Amino acid sequence: MASLPSTVQLDACTLCTSQAHPRQQCPHKRLAQSPPEGLLHNGPFYRIYDDLSQSRYSRENGFLCRDENIYWLRPELRFPRDLVKKHLDWTNREPTSYISISGSLEKALGECERRLASPVLGRFVSRGQVRVSVVEGLEKLRREGVFLTSLVELRRTGVLGHYDDYAYGDEWLVLDHIPASCVLADGTAEQFIGNYRRA
Repeated sequence: MASLPSTVQLDACTLCTSQAHPRQQCPHKRLAQSPPEGLLHNGPFYRIYDDLSQSRYSRENGFLCRDENIYWLRPELRFPRDLVKKHLDWTNREPTSYISISGSLEKALGECERRLASPVLGRFVSRGQVRVSVVEGLEKLRREGVFLTSLVELRRTGVLGHYDDYAYGDEWLVLDHIPASCVLADGTAEQFIGNYRRA
């Protein structure tokens, strides 16, 4: 099996929108040449979900968040701290405006195995079927008008604090929806594990 691409290395800054200095003198150039894990992602994403997940795949719509109050037009309002933390709180069962995806194949496989090993939440609630969707990479999603960001970026910009243990480089938040045209494949967790864990 061919190895998946990881982060992209850039020659120039993509983080700075200011025209106040030449690109060669950009204060972000060093960061852009060696980006922190999770700021840039060149491979596919993985969406693991089950019957209890708020957002599940459909062939017509792809993934839609369950909270229909999408009204943030300014970028700084798309990922406010209180709503991001609410989404990341696993005990919260209220719909949010976000859909979680992973940029790490290993973490996706691990999450599939974890959910399959614990099919019942609490004493009575069954997860049902665990499924995985393979989603297009960052460039294609952005071309399709999808707003997303990594938890690393949210921590870097102060939305999440450094004490937030869940801010790992492999997890990303998508605002509102993932179009069906950006979903490359969808199948059961068993199929997914079988494809990638094969010796």
